[in-house]
Amino acid sequence: MTQNHRKPPLFQCNIYIDVDGVCLRSNASSLTGIELAPNVFEFLRWATEFHRPHWLTTRDAHGQHDGILRAFRLAIGSPTLPTEIEALLKSIKPTTWHGSKVSGIDLGWDFVWIDDQPLMVEIDALQGRNLLSRLIVIDTNKDDDGLLRAIDAINSLSKIPPV
Repeated sequence: MTQNHRKPPLFQCNIYIDVDGVCLRSNASSLTGIELAPNVFEFLRWATEFHRPHWLTTRDAHGQHDGILRAFRLAIGSPTLPTEIEALLKSIKPTTWHGSKVSGIDLGWDFVWIDDQPLMVEIDALQGRNLLSRLIVIDTNKDDDGLLRAIDAINSLSKIPPV
């Protein structure tokens, strides 16, 4: 991790994190079809150290870790996760949502949402509340440095005091 990424932000924010296409990506040559995205654990450690991260994923929309842990086990090709990795993943709060992922975001607090394919209805909902700048779209299927760019984007946003 570069020194730039290690600096604590001026303000903490809630970071809502998608799993597929952000933390995990497709890999047709893998038996499970998925693999870890580059820099995923670096990103998650940074997020837990400096912000308040939340899972916001179709892997588990019911406020549990089960689907998220299962996806990471598949990505590493193991029936169990290393203790440190499981603890890291469980330290990120899962969200409960239905219909639109925006329903799982606490819009009353400073936040950033990282997703690879937000729905148009979700984009419209954020835009209607003048919060579209809080959506960071990255696709680690196409961009190996997506999570590092997300850190830089969040660091830039975190220098601006919340409204």
